[in-house]
Amino acid sequence: MLDRMHGTSSNLWALAKIRSEHPLTNNYLELPKVHRLTGVRFTNEVLEVSLTDDCDTNLVLKMDVEALLLLGYYLAEAGNARSWRPKHSQHGQILQSTFDTPPIVKMGGVYLGADEEIVEVGFLSESDLYLNLKLPTDTAKELLCQLQSLARRYSWAINPNGRCFYADGTARCRVLRVGLSNFCAQHAREFSDMDNLSLLREAASSMRQSMYVNSEKKLSLTADGGHYHRFSNCLNALIGRGYSQDEVIKAIGYIAGQEGVWDEIHAKMGKAVNKEPPWKTFEKLSLGVHLLRQEGALIEHNEKITGIRTGRPRQIDISVRFKHGYYDYLSVVECKDTTVTIEHVEAFRTKIEDVGAQKGVMI
Repeated sequence: MLDRMHGTSSNLWALAKIRSEHPLTNNYLELPKVHRLTGVRFTNEVLEVSLTDDCDTNLVLKMDVEALLLLGYYLAEAGNARSWRPKHSQHGQILQSTFDTPPIVKMGGVYLGADEEIVEVGFLSESDLYLNLKLPTDTAKELLCQLQSLARRYSWAINPNGRCFYADGTARCRVLRVGLSNFCAQHAREFSDMDNLSLLREAASSMRQSMYVNSEKKLSLTADGGHYHRFSNCLNALIGRGYSQDEVIKAIGYIAGQEGVWDEIHAKMGKAVNKEPPWKTFEKLSLGVHLLRQEGALIEHNEKITGIRTGRPRQIDISVRFKHGYYDYLSVVECKDTTVTIEHVEAFRTKIEDVGAQKGVMI
């Protein structure tokens, strides 16, 4: 949903596992052991890497930007592991390929074995063919410098952990995130004028539009990923404001329920639509807002807390528990959808004292 698992460091050594699962069969192709890098060229969203082996066999690898960025990231991690020093060089010549190499669609990983002079790189081709390439370490260093230079030229983020999470159409933005935001400067501006509640409602609406009930009366995602990406973008905008993913998801769920987002879905699936009393809906709406204002807090809805003085269970609309330093704190929230009287306030104060809360909020 948020694309945060993409390119994690745990995949750095993925090639070792893949190699053990792909013996030399028809699905595995060992590429010629190259001797040097002759050229790197990027045109029409395709990267071409020209390599030559000892017998002057010319090998040209072609990959899209996603594979390019992952290759750069994996090589950078390999360089950190072996304390590589940068090796700059100018390579602009793309030689005519004399070896039939299938187009690359996905990075497999980078493998550093016992031989420190060799770096192995794995790719997956269009025909699901696994390609294994052995590079001299100096060539790998040169290729890394070329990819990093290309990334700087286009303001791309090679490290996926620093990359903008904005998704539009079928691709994720390639530019570096700014500050504490989950987005680059351009995409951060898109959400700067939206408050938390507006983002929640937009996310709930986009979530609904991204789903439909199929012929088997099961929930499915629509073929058009635009609505799902909008939902994901709203989610990342809220997380970028300091709230956890769990808090945001719960808040969106409550807002969706309050807005009746799922009523049509439930009806099509043959499920009864839960029509709650107005005050219950108001409680959930308030909870959704509080979920986004209490970072790191444990928040419960409609909780029963045994009174310290009375010994009786006291109904709490919303309870907020959090830790500060060595101490635990409890705040309770009372939701009213009618005019609040003095009697209501006094009764709520008595409840606060009975449950031992440090703070009470009446909405």
